[in-house]
Amino acid sequence: MNILWLTNGIMPDMADAMNMKCSYGGSWLLEPAAALAKDEKYNLSIVTPWGGKETIHKKINGIDYYLIQSSYLDRMKRPSKTFEKRCLRVIEKIQPDVIHLQGSEFAIGIPFARYKNVPKVIAIQGLIWKINADYFYGGIKVPSWLGCIMPWNILTYLPMKLQHARNKWRANSELEQLKLVDGVVGCTRWDNTYSKIINPNLKYYDIHYSIRREFSQREWNVENVDRHTFLIGSMTVPLKGLHRAMEALAILIKKYPDAKIRVVGANTFKSKYRIGYTRYLYKKAKELGVLEHLELLGPQDAEGMVNTMLKTHTYVLSSCIENGPNTMFEAMHLGVPCVCSYVGGAMQFAKEDEEAVFYRFEEPEVLAYELDRIWANDDWARTLSMNGRKRAQGFQTMEQIYEKTLEMYGDLAN
Repeated sequence: MNILWLTNGIMPDMADAMNMKCSYGGSWLLEPAAALAKDEKYNLSIVTPWGGKETIHKKINGIDYYLIQSSYLDRMKRPSKTFEKRCLRVIEKIQPDVIHLQGSEFAIGIPFARYKNVPKVIAIQGLIWKINADYFYGGIKVPSWLGCIMPWNILTYLPMKLQHARNKWRANSELEQLKLVDGVVGCTRWDNTYSKIINPNLKYYDIHYSIRREFSQREWNVENVDRHTFLIGSMTVPLKGLHRAMEALAILIKKYPDAKIRVVGANTFKSKYRIGYTRYLYKKAKELGVLEHLELLGPQDAEGMVNTMLKTHTYVLSSCIENGPNTMFEAMHLGVPCVCSYVGGAMQFAKEDEEAVFYRFEEPEVLAYELDRIWANDDWARTLSMNGRKRAQGFQTMEQIYEKTLEMYGDLAN
C-alpha cells in the first residue's frame, strides 16, 4: 500500500540531508514514520512544501521525501495553478492508496484534498477556523483598526491585528479541506465536535498523538527539582497564555522571591525588533517586575525537553484553547505535577484534583494559588506526580497508535 503524508514542516532526516536546521515541531510523527518505513507492506512518501527553487526527491531510510517548491501565498492563502500542477505531478508519481494530511492549517493541503478517487484523511492538530475566530488574542484587549494605527499602538497591536487577519486566509483553506476529505484523525471531543460541524459526513478515527519514548523512560522526583519553577510550552502567540501566567508569577514572587517561569520554544525576545505579541510580552514583563524571572530556553529536542521537565517543579498548561495538549501528555508521562486551564481536550486526559489541577484561564490568581499549594506541600506534589504518571501509562501506546493507524488506512482504502 502506498501512503502519502503531507507535512507542514520538513522532517529531520530530510533536513539533515539538505544541511538545513530542523525545527522540533511534529515530533509525534517520527516513530510512526519509522515504523511504516520498516513494514514491507507499506511504502511511505512524505511531501512537504518549501521555499526552495526546485522540487526535490530523496529516498532516506526507506522513506521517499519530496520537497515541493512553493511561495508564501501558496502556503498561507491559496495555492497557485503552478503549485497545484507541481503537487499533481508528485501525487501521480507516488500513486497513493491513501493521502494523509498531517494538519489542515495551511493552504498547501488543498491540491491533495481535491485529488479524485483516492481516500483522504486529515490529522487534526488544531482547528484554526475556530481558534482564530474565538481565541486568537488570548483575552488581550486589542484596539480597533483605527486604534491600532495610532503611533503609540502601531508596533504592538497592528502586527497582532495583521496576523489575525492573515489567519483568516488559513481558516478558509482549512474549511475547504475539511469539506473535501473522507475522515479526520483526532483524540478529543473538542476536535470531533468542531470538525463535524463543518462536515457531518466525516469518519472520525480516535488515535492519540505518539509521545516520544524518552518521556516514559525516566521519572520526576520532587527532591531533584529547581524549586518554585514552572514550565510553559510557547511564547509565540497570545492564545498560549504566557501573559496570563506572568500575572500569576507576579503574585507568587511575593512569597517565593526565587520563583521562575521556564519557557521552551522560540525565544522571541532575541528578535532584533520586538513587535506585536513579543513587544506586548516584554512590556508587560517589565511592568509586572518579572522580566528577570523568565528563563527563555529556546527550542528543545526530546532529550533537552526531558531534562528540563525533570528539573522543573510544575508544568502549567496556560493556554486559552488547546486540542490535544501534547506537552501536557509528555509532562504526565514523566510525572511532573500539572496545573492546566479548562480548555479543549485537557479535561479528558486527567481527573481533576487527583491526576492534575485545573483553573480558569481568565483567573491567574487561582493559578498562583494552585501552584503555591503544590510548592508548599511535597506530599501533594508526589500524589499528583504518581497519579498523573499512572494515568499517562493508560494512554494509547506507540504500538496501539501504529496498529490503529494501519487499521484506518485499510478502512479508507476499502
